[in-house]
Amino acid sequence: MDGNLFDKVRIVILIFVVSTSHNCKAQAFYDDSELAVELVANYVDNDAGFPEHVTYVKDINNVLNKYVGTWKGIYNSKNFEFRIVKYTTPYIDNFKEDILLMRYKITNGSSTVENTLSLGNTNNLVINGIRMTANGGYILYYSGPNSNCGQAGDIYISISSLGSNKMNLLFVPARDLLNEAECPNDINYIMPLDPIVLTKQ
Repeated sequence: MDGNLFDKVRIVILIFVVSTSHNCKAQAFYDDSELAVELVANYVDNDAGFPEHVTYVKDINNVLNKYVGTWKGIYNSKNFEFRIVKYTTPYIDNFKEDILLMRYKITNGSSTVENTLSLGNTNNLVINGIRMTANGGYILYYSGPNSNCGQAGDIYISISSLGSNKMNLLFVPARDLLNEAECPNDINYIMPLDPIVLTKQ
């Protein structure tokens, strides 16, 4: 083979190898180990089974940001203040996710019913995010100090439009956890039992 032709073939092969290697690296970098938080509902709602290759449920498109902030409202003469932050869980079994955490303060006149505003991210009394819903809402799990006496269940929040300063909140008590025999002062629901509208501060 002619020397020049041999060199040309080598260059073509080298370009092909480098190009293939670059594409492989690009695919590795943009692999499917990350799943956008808004897509989780597709798997949960359709019983499709969560993809095993996903190691990070990530707020890629910043869809959780609209919920972050301080929200206030009134229900049955009680003042409710909810503070929501976005939080990335640490890796557990090679899996982490971006979720919302919700702290709250409930007051009745000058008395405080409950206050979790100063608690750390991993405290059990901080309301923990579960996932987004198919319609763009968000589900969290609430467990208060008296979880067997009405202080546990799911909290649904939703914002009707981007940039809105109004957020809807609905508490659905975990009826299966109620244990009246263990409740000294009867069932004590401190979260609103009807949907309420909160205003961003």
